[in-house]
Amino acid sequence: MLTGESPTEPATMQNERHFFVEEPRVTSWWSKRTKIEKILFFLLGLCTITSIVLIVVIVLTKVPSENSIENAGNVCNTEKCILSASNLLQSMDKDVDPCENFYLYACGKWKKHHAMSDSENRNSWAQEKMNLLIHETRDFLRRNDTHENRVWKKTKALYESCLDT
Repeated sequence: MLTGESPTEPATMQNERHFFVEEPRVTSWWSKRTKIEKILFFLLGLCTITSIVLIVVIVLTKVPSENSIENAGNVCNTEKCILSASNLLQSMDKDVDPCENFYLYACGKWKKHHAMSDSENRNSWAQEKMNLLIHETRDFLRRNDTHENRVWKKTKALYESCLDT
């Protein structure tokens, strides 16, 4: 045996030892995560997407559209406006198709709520509103209000001068 030979290796093998160095494997950040971490990241992403969708839905429901009542601006809520709206709704016949006969749809029940005797002339909705307006104007002009401005006082004085003749 040659010096330096081991009993299991021949001399030629001893000089030709090859060392295989493993190249370091490139591992991704994701592959280093445990199963629980991966599940938690998935749930975090799912919660984030759900939150974004919910925020978008809430914002879209809170922003008034062009046709919404909130965007209407000046909506009359006085007693007279509500009474007028009520009168209009009472006059409507919702059983009639407005595309077929709009007049009956809008005014179909007016005669039912405004019955007239035979001695009365034919009355219309417009005539009734005109009479109501005349009565309200007379009542206003006859009322004595000391806190009125100059224009109203002059208008009342003119009205009273017409009555004196």
